[in-house]
Amino acid sequence: REQARIVSVGVRAIVARCVAENASVIVDGVHLLPDLLGMDLGGRRVCVAPLTLAVTDRQELAARFAERAKHAPLRPQSRYLAHLKHIARIQEYVVETNQAQGVPLLDTAAAGDLTIRAVMLIGDHLARHPELAEAASKGADGRDSGGKGANGKPANAKAARRRRRAA
Repeated sequence: REQARIVSVGVRAIVARCVAENASVIVDGVHLLPDLLGMDLGGRRVCVAPLTLAVTDRQELAARFAERAKHAPLRPQSRYLAHLKHIARIQEYVVETNQAQGVPLLDTAAAGDLTIRAVMLIGDHLARHPELAEAASKGADGRDSGGKGANGKPANAKAARRRRRAA
C-alpha cells in the first residue's frame, strides 16, 4: 500500500497535465488503487474510467512470467516464480480493494478480446455519465476544441490520423 501511495503522486500529476492539455491518457500499473488516487480535478468534467486487469489463474500467471522472460532477459522467470505466492496475494489485495470501490475486473486470461471488453466497460461508464460526452468535444477551456489541445495541436496522434483519413 505504501508503494501505491508513492506512485499515486506521479499519477495525479500526469492526469492533471493531460486535463490541462486536453489530452487522453491510459495509466496502468500494479500499484494503482482508486482510493489513493483521489482524482479531484477541480470540477473539470473528465472521464476517469478505472479498470482492474488481473490474471486470476496462478498457472496462467506463472506462464506469463515465462513468456515475459523470453523477451526481457533481465526479468528471469525464476525470480518471479520464487515469489509467486506473494505476487498472487498482492494481486488479490488489489482486486479486492478495487472491487470494493466498484472498479470492474477484467481477467486477462479469459477468452475473448481484452481490448473489446475494456472498450465496452468504458462505453458503459460514459453511458452512465452523458455529461462527459459533451465535455469530450470541448477543450480544457470549455470551448469547442475541434480535437485540439490547449497548445492548438491535435490532442493526440491517433486523433490526428483519424481526422486526416476522414478528410
